[in-house]
Amino acid sequence: MILKKFTPHRAVISSWIVIGMSLIMVAAISVLAVFNYNREKTGMQQMLNEKGAALIKSFEAGTRTGMMGRFGTESRLQTLLSETASQDDILYIALVDVSGRVLAHNNPDKIGQMFTSPHTMKYLAPTDKTSWRTIDREGRPVSFEVFRKFLPVLRSPPTPQMREGRRMNMRGPDNEAIWCQPGWMEGLPQDRILDPEERPVIFIGMDPSPYVEAMREDFRATLLTSAIVLLLGMAGVVSLFWAQSYTRSRKLLQDSRAFAAEMVANLPEGIIVTDPGRKITFINPIATDMLDLDPLESIGKS
Repeated sequence: MILKKFTPHRAVISSWIVIGMSLIMVAAISVLAVFNYNREKTGMQQMLNEKGAALIKSFEAGTRTGMMGRFGTESRLQTLLSETASQDDILYIALVDVSGRVLAHNNPDKIGQMFTSPHTMKYLAPTDKTSWRTIDREGRPVSFEVFRKFLPVLRSPPTPQMREGRRMNMRGPDNEAIWCQPGWMEGLPQDRILDPEERPVIFIGMDPSPYVEAMREDFRATLLTSAIVLLLGMAGVVSLFWAQSYTRSRKLLQDSRAFAAEMVANLPEGIIVTDPGRKITFINPIATDMLDLDPLESIGKS
C-alpha cells in the first residue's frame, strides 16, 4: 500500500485561493454597488433637469399669457413668480441679467441684488437649451438649479382684439413688436426683462434633499445586500475548502489505519492488544496460532 505524503503547501495554497476569491468577490460587488449608485444619480439629475425645463416652459407660457392680458388687470408677473415658487420642492425662481443681478425674484426683497458673479455667468454661458448645476454647501447639495435664456415675447403684431388695453413697449431684432399688458410687470425693470439684445436668464432652484435621501437609503440597502452576499459567498467558498480538507484528512486517516493494520498483521511476533478492561481488541494471526485461539471468538474476551 502506498501512502501519499501530506505537506503544508496544500493548506497554504488553499488559503491563498480563498483569499483571492474573496478579493475578487469584494471587487465585483463594489463595482456593481458604485455602478448602481451612479446610475441612480444620473437618473435623479435627468429627472430634475426635465422637471425644471417643464417648469420654465410653463412659466414662460404664463408670462406670455399675462403679457396678452388674459389674466386680467389685477395679476402681475410678481404674482406668477410667487405662486410658481410656492410648490414644496421649488426653492426660488429668479430672472437674472448677464451681469448676475436679479431682475425678478419670487422674493421681492432680492430684486436688484447680485444673484451670482459676472464671472460665474460667463462660465455658465446660458443658451436656449436647458442646463443645470448643483449648489453645494459644506459638501452637501442644497439646490439643484435649472437655467436657460428667457424672453417670452409676442413677436407677431396683435389682432385688433389684442390691441385694446395694450401698448407696444419696444421692438425686437427684426423690428417686430413686443407687446405687453400695461401693469403686468409693475415694479420690475420691464425694459431689461424684455430686452431682446441681452436676454435675461431664468434660474429655477429645486430642493434635491428628498431625492438625495432616497439615494442614500437605497445605497445603504445596496451596501447591506452586498455585504450579505459577500459573506454568504465567502462562507460558501470556505465551506467548500473545509469539506475538501475534511475529505482529504479522512482519507489519510483511513489509509494510515489500513497501513498500520497491515503492518501489525504481518509482524513476525505475536501481538495482542487489550482495552482498559483487559478485553482483547486485536490479535494477529501469529498470536492466535501460538495460543491456539480462534481469531473471531477471541475478540472481546479477557
